[in-house]
Amino acid sequence: MTLTPLLCKELSWLLEDSLENSSYSSSCLSFSKYKYDTSGKNENVIIWISLDDLYQLWKQRIEERRPFQCIVGCEHWRDLVLSVQEGVLILRSETELIVDLASYVVSNNEKLGQGLLADVGTGSDAIAIGMGLQDVIEVRQESWFEPLKDVEGQIVGIVSNPPYIPSDNISGLQAEDGIHEPRLALDGGASGMDYLLHLYNMAAAMLKPGGMSRLQGPSSLKRKRPEVNSPAQSLTEHERLLYDVIRSKQDIGIWTRDMKKEAKLPDNVVNKSLKALQVKKLIKEVVNIQNKGRKHFMATEFEPSKEISGGAWYLEGSLDTEFIESLKQLCKRQIERRGVATLEEVTDSINSYPAFNVDVTKQQIEEILRTLILDNVIMEVKSNGMGEFASIPFGEVCYKYISKAGLGGEPKAGALASIPCGVCPRISQCTPDGIISPKTCVYYQKWLDF
Repeated sequence: MTLTPLLCKELSWLLEDSLENSSYSSSCLSFSKYKYDTSGKNENVIIWISLDDLYQLWKQRIEERRPFQCIVGCEHWRDLVLSVQEGVLILRSETELIVDLASYVVSNNEKLGQGLLADVGTGSDAIAIGMGLQDVIEVRQESWFEPLKDVEGQIVGIVSNPPYIPSDNISGLQAEDGIHEPRLALDGGASGMDYLLHLYNMAAAMLKPGGMSRLQGPSSLKRKRPEVNSPAQSLTEHERLLYDVIRSKQDIGIWTRDMKKEAKLPDNVVNKSLKALQVKKLIKEVVNIQNKGRKHFMATEFEPSKEISGGAWYLEGSLDTEFIESLKQLCKRQIERRGVATLEEVTDSINSYPAFNVDVTKQQIEEILRTLILDNVIMEVKSNGMGEFASIPFGEVCYKYISKAGLGGEPKAGALASIPCGVCPRISQCTPDGIISPKTCVYYQKWLDF
């Protein structure tokens, strides 16, 4: 059989793992040129496992599609080497994004950094360990928030990577996931949203006022936990009138001039009432990216709509560079893992993972991919329908990862990158007037027609 680049890497790693002498590097290993001897008489390479056992392990990988991490018993993740056993979900590269996002938020907020954080549905504790919290972890085993009843309302932050795949989609997953991974860690119910909604609904009761959670859902519905004995119960007549006007605008908010017209109150009364409502934390001033010079107010229970905030690229009226950088890294990893990917594949993969507060659009992902092209991380090519492009229709635009090894000597692909001649096994026999020629080649003609 023909090994894919990923399987070649895995086989090299398996052979390296079997070496008795750790001084040999993977660069010493060549499948066709090197002998592996267990007798000790050959000085080339000595392995600690018999060839029969090594063959059986690799046979499990090929025939049973058993995950490579389960075969070698470990997973290299971030700067850690984690033990892997059956029954525990193998970490994906996307999980690193949750760690990066949570670590960034905690490091930039003193209250969050000193309070109680909950990794709900933790599995292997990888997220907490990845955040460097292994020395202060307390493990509580029960269903979701059940073991946290004694700290209800005291948690400052919730991080979670729950099951989110619809039940009917489990059978369609690749065998490494659908057969060998624990279904409990994958199955998110009929819509895939069962556990996400449970976490979302319970988070308000568990969090302290002002606490944070990173759960996927409509941004206008993300509300902070209301405080006990809400100040809204003790408002003056003017404050109540102004508060009702602001709250009625929901996630759009209202400009102060429009507010004064609608409330029909004198300027001095409006200004005094606005200050009182802000002190009582019932309203907040938000930045309207379309009119940054105008004062814009909104009830604190709402988050600004895309029209006001600028959408996924903006945070509090400013370009969210941290979010953009995280998304760039995730897009890069998706393409690096696949080798070649279309815009739709990258977008669907990212949106299927509950690591962002909002869904990203194809247009947004395309903008990110354009920056990666300019950074010389990926290249834009067109599928020729063969080889690594076999799963992508002929002529469709896709994106290919540029390996680090190729940065120095590999030229950037140009307009002719997808010409079929470059991968044709009969190119040496092709002549202008021969039996095999550009005139008789259907693939070449398809390329010209496109």
